[in-house]
Amino acid sequence: MAYFAVAARFLLLTAVGITGNPSTADAVSGWRSDLDWAALTSKLSSSASLIDTSYDNYKDECGPEFSQPSPTNHALIDQPSGMCLPHLMLGWEMSWPRPSENGHLNQIYDQIFEELSNPPVADFQRWTSDPTNPSLNLPSK
Repeated sequence: MAYFAVAARFLLLTAVGITGNPSTADAVSGWRSDLDWAALTSKLSSSASLIDTSYDNYKDECGPEFSQPSPTNHALIDQPSGMCLPHLMLGWEMSWPRPSENGHLNQIYDQIFEELSNPPVADFQRWTSDPTNPSLNLPSK
């Protein structure tokens, strides 16, 4: 039964990854620098505003709760950036922080299954702390 659960999760993550947006992060010019942020801001109501966010907001505001023995979504609701998600791994494409330029579509099933079963701890720490990781899938202005 456990194998079926892992296989079902893999298929779900694959489907989400295929239909999800590709990562367009550009560390040099800023995230989605091709968009006209000033025009978008001018269309907002007087009570609305765009918030400048970054990976640092996600790490600083959301990360500590997930290091608790029993993390709760309630503790994440009112964080200033509004970037916290119900599960820490949702901040990366297909919920997996391994750096990938194409949404992990180049990984073979055996590799994914092995990593889901036995995550490489040293690499995992590096992947989740790298703000230039191409798999990072967080909103940013």
